[in-house]
Order: sequence, then C-alpha cells, then structure tokens
Amino acid sequence: MCLINGAFITVAQKPSGKPVLFSYNSSSAVLSKTDSVLSAHPLETVAIAGSRGATIRIADGKGKEYISLAVKPVNTFLVSGALGKHTVKIYDANKKVIDSMFFTVDAQTNIDDHGAYKELFELLYKGMSVYAPGGVQSIDWNGKLVHFFESWELDNYNCLKGLQYFSPYGGELTDVMRTMQRKDGMIWSFIAQNSTSNYFETAYKKYDFFLRDGNCYFVRQPIENHVEYIYVNTIYKHWKGSGNGSGDDISFHILLPEGANVRDVLVDDKKIAFSLSTIENAHYVDFSMKMEGTKNIRIDF
Repeated sequence: MCLINGAFITVAQKPSGKPVLFSYNSSSAVLSKTDSVLSAHPLETVAIAGSRGATIRIADGKGKEYISLAVKPVNTFLVSGALGKHTVKIYDANKKVIDSMFFTVDAQTNIDDHGAYKELFELLYKGMSVYAPGGVQSIDWNGKLVHFFESWELDNYNCLKGLQYFSPYGGELTDVMRTMQRKDGMIWSFIAQNSTSNYFETAYKKYDFFLRDGNCYFVRQPIENHVEYIYVNTIYKHWKGSGNGSGDDISFHILLPEGANVRDVLVDDKKIAFSLSTIENAHYVDFSMKMEGTKNIRIDF
C-alpha cells in the first residue's frame, strides 16, 4: 500500500513480480490487475506499480517517446501521443531494458458533465443512429458493399456533420457519385435498390434524370439545385476529418482525364511513389502523403 496525492492505493502484483499497469483513480482504491495489458483513452491517468529499475519510458502508437519517469513504488502518467499500441519500457541504472509492457490507446467522442449536457449528447447521438446501428447503412452496388449515413447526397452530408466524430464512412457514397457523375458534370441525388424504381423511371427517365446501373438505380430530382455543391462540401468535410493537419498519411485516389498517361506525381516539386488503378472503366492515380505543411501537389501526364 502506498500514498499518492492523498489517496491510499493497494496493488497486488503477480507471483512473478512483474510490474502492473492500471487505471488510476485518486478518489478510491484500485483493484489489482492480473496481467500487464489494458486499454486507455487519451488524457486518462494510468499508473505503473511494482517497477524495479531506474527509469520508465513510454512511447505512443507511432513509437515517439512522450514521458520519462524515475521509478517509484507507484508511478502515474497522463496518456498522450498518437493512438495505437503504447510501449512501456523499464531501464536499469546502466540504461539497459529490463522489462516492458504494452497497452492500447483508443478514442471515442464523448461529452460527460454528469448532468444535462451528457443527457443532451446521448439524445442527439441516438437521434443520428435511429435508422441503423451507429447511424451507418449500406447497399450492395454491383457486388461492392457501400456504406453511408443516408442514400441521398443532401441527407448524407447533413448526417456527416455529426457522425464524422463517430464513424469513418463519410466518403463512400461520394465515391459512388463521383464514379457515376455524368459527362456534363451532374451528380445524382441518390442511389437506391427497391421497388419504387418504377415510379422514378416513369417520372424522370424521359428527362434523363433516371439511370439503371446493374442492381441499383440513380435518380436526380429535377428541382434540386444543391446536389453539386453538397457533393463538393462532402468531399472537403470528409477529407478534413480524415487526417488533414493531423500528421497522418492521407491516401489520394484521383480520377484521370481519358487517355492520360501519368509520368510523375510531385509534392512541393519532389517526386513521390504512385500507382494506377481502374474502376468501372475509369482510370485513377493513387498515392499517399502527409498533408501538414504541404503547399503544392502536381500530377504530370
């Protein structure tokens, strides 16, 4: 038993004498752990008990060290750095590693003031998820499973404003609409796969606002004047939410003009590796890069 910040903490070690990792709560005793692996959230306080050595060093999911501690009976630290597997290494006085542990760090959007705002947060999240678990629906588009929040571009975009903090599926519908974009630039209002196709085909096919594509069909509501700008806004919002400025690599999948033969992809005038792909007779150039600090991307063909 030891005293930390006014709270007595009791820790039971394994018979092997290995150190123990546990979530630290200064207001109560902490139950012992039987293994040295746990999950934690960013900014959570975690404790290490029973370490034998001189120094503890902890690295984040990208291998970057974010804290170094002198060994005590119980050490506490604030979980920081990149998500993923965090590594705890214990060194002796000669700076030799004598023990190591791992724990996984993940994050989930949450608001908890133990009151009205938590209740409001949960109410709004349940409202976004009312039609499907996690708010995510899907459709089989000619053998490819496509995820979205709503099958209409406008509704999908509005749901994305909230669900971007919970789900990675903000861009798949837009990828479909980009693939199916008409040569005159028009974007379809929605994709569907149900018995109402007869109504839309009868109403809109003569105006060229209905298209069958394999097992699905696409419709453009003639009175809608927002679909193209919603399409662009969705691309930007999904791109911004999927890594812009975070330091993570971002993957690009760019549609090429017909007959284009890519020679080089340059980022700030430096060549980077790329590959070519073909989907539904459309040709793309694919590459990954870090966006932070980037000023210019050029594709030569």
